[in-house]
Amino acid sequence: MGITTLKFGAQAESLGFAVAADHAAPLLAGGRPLAPTTAETQQPAAARRLAPLLTPNQSSATNRTREEGTQTYEQHVTSIAQQSAQIDAYWDDFSTECLSDAPPGRHDRGWFSLYAGAASVGQRGARCAAWRADLKRMADDVNAAMTLAGEAARRAGVYPGVQRDLRRRYRMTWRGWGR
Repeated sequence: MGITTLKFGAQAESLGFAVAADHAAPLLAGGRPLAPTTAETQQPAAARRLAPLLTPNQSSATNRTREEGTQTYEQHVTSIAQQSAQIDAYWDDFSTECLSDAPPGRHDRGWFSLYAGAASVGQRGARCAAWRADLKRMADDVNAAMTLAGEAARRAGVYPGVQRDLRRRYRMTWRGWGR
C-alpha cells in the first residue's frame, strides 16, 4: 500500500506512482523517514542491466545523429557565409554604381534585397544589367546551397531553432531560403 504521488488519468488507465505507506507514515506523523534496509539499497539485477541505457551522459542514436547533423550544418553555413562575403564585396560595387534606391535594411546582407526583388536597378551605368545578372546567379547558387544544407539538417533531426541560430550567427538570415 502506498500514497499516490503521480497518476496519469487521461493518458493511461490505472497507471500511477506511489510512495510506500510504511515510508511515508513516519513523515506524516512529523518524524524522520525510516532508514532503507539492506535489500532496498541493493540494486536489482534488472536495474543493473538497464543502468547503462539510462545514464544521462550517454546519447541515444537519434541524439548523436542530431549532433552530427548540427555540426555538418554549421560547417555548410560557415562555408556558404564565406562565399557570401565575396558576394558582399561585389554588391558594394554594384549598389554604388547601379542602385537608384537604397535597398531596405531588413536582411543580413544587402544583396539579399536584390535576390528578393526589392532592389531596383538604376540607369547610371551600362554594366548594371550584367552585374545584376551575375549577382542573381551567385545568389541562386547560395540559395541552392542553403536549401540543400537545410534539408540535410532537417533529415538529421536538427531543430529549426538551432538552424535559425546558426544562420543568425553567420549573417545568413533570410526567410526565403528554400523557396
